[in-house]
Amino acid sequence: MLRFLPVLLCAFIANGCKKDKNEPTPPGGGGNTGGTAAQVQFTINGDGFNDQTITINPATGSGTALFSTADSETTGVLMADANNSFQVIFPGNVTGTFACTGGVGPLALSLRTNGQLYINQTNTATVTTYGAVGGWIEGTWSGTILRSNGASAGTAATITNGTFRFRRMSDV
Repeated sequence: MLRFLPVLLCAFIANGCKKDKNEPTPPGGGGNTGGTAAQVQFTINGDGFNDQTITINPATGSGTALFSTADSETTGVLMADANNSFQVIFPGNVTGTFACTGGVGPLALSLRTNGQLYINQTNTATVTTYGAVGGWIEGTWSGTILRSNGASAGTAATITNGTFRFRRMSDV
């Protein structure tokens, strides 16, 4: 269940290192420009949220996904700031529906919103688009997440109407 935490750290470090290179930012990277930018959006209910719709737009250099040939899984990371981020890991490099039940399954989700960290409990993600390198990985997600920090650790919240959109980077 916690296998995605090292991947998240590596992804953030890798994204930070990209800023040192003299490469142009891919089109649509960072910021919200409608359907041409990476973005995560969802409605959250529970743990102090009352059917609140939240949109996370990426900081520059974030909002990317890549396929790991060694692990045969795709990881998408979108980080707005230290208090708002999203990560999804699913098997393969294809479209399809992936699930996690009771924290176990091929789907892994991590969400930080308003400073609260949540991990997947029982969730479904459907990858609707898996584009070529430089294209988009898009999909939907919903389910139950558990808070993993603070005095209310273990508190559940429900996600509905979740969408994600990442710029696909080269396979590693």
